[in-house]
Amino acid sequence: MKIFLTGASGFIGANLARKLLVKKHEVHVILRDPKKAWRLQEILSQLKVHQVDLLDADKLTRLVKKIKPTAVIHCATYGMFMGRQKDVELMLDTNIKVIKNLCFAALETGCQKIINTGTSSEYGIKTKPMSETDSLEPVNMYGSTKAAATIIASQIAREHNLQLVTMRLFAPYGPWEEPGRLIPTIITSQIKNSEIKLGSKIPVRDFIYIDDICEAYLKALNTKLIPGDIFNLGTGKQTSLLKLAQLMKAQVTWGEYQPVQQEPKIWRAQTAHSQKLLGWHAKTDLTMGLKKTKTWFKAHLSYY
Repeated sequence: MKIFLTGASGFIGANLARKLLVKKHEVHVILRDPKKAWRLQEILSQLKVHQVDLLDADKLTRLVKKIKPTAVIHCATYGMFMGRQKDVELMLDTNIKVIKNLCFAALETGCQKIINTGTSSEYGIKTKPMSETDSLEPVNMYGSTKAAATIIASQIAREHNLQLVTMRLFAPYGPWEEPGRLIPTIITSQIKNSEIKLGSKIPVRDFIYIDDICEAYLKALNTKLIPGDIFNLGTGKQTSLLKLAQLMKAQVTWGEYQPVQQEPKIWRAQTAHSQKLLGWHAKTDLTMGLKKTKTWFKAHLSYY
């Protein structure tokens, strides 16, 4: 297939790009400055690189017409890193306007399949495992803009019979994860024998290994999709930060907890829908995923 992949220089996109290349797909990406795309340097020569502003609908449509992709995979996002990505206008533009532009570019050029990337933050606080049919009650601007993007994209898909689906990712981890995130911080600190300082032991997440996420996208590429459908990508199990540190055998200094958002007591995915329609479920348990991740970080520590 010919795949147009946005957000290829990020954590999810860089892993997907590699998996798509292994499957012999032709992968087209947008990079403002290829020299700064540190995650892609090893595979840059295998990618078809373009430069266009995703917010410029006309130029984006012309590029999609030129590429003629079989499918679009949309991973570009802004606001996930709440500590440093705080520009609300940029969040609104990147998370809402871009998916709208991609939908109409696809419709105008005959591309029939879009895989959009959402987040479990769209759900907000729940008292039971999160289902794709739950009401959306996000507790931060990032979750709100991603929820709006899902709603708008799904409406366009249903109205125009476009095979667009949204993958709601829970807590991905693995190779190429962003420096400063929880698991990379613990692993790099262990390797360098430096102190690990974290806040609360209490928050819980449904941690899912990146290879399992990529497998779901690959299955979606080869499945006839229902316009506007949504798939949870999680393991169905949650782990507290304390339990995570124990699994990683990390010596942690726990500090005073100052939450950046309201934390639920339950944060895990219901995945029956993903299993039924995609034939997908997470295969990598947390212990094995952490082991693979640490092995990768030891070999790629220079990037961190």
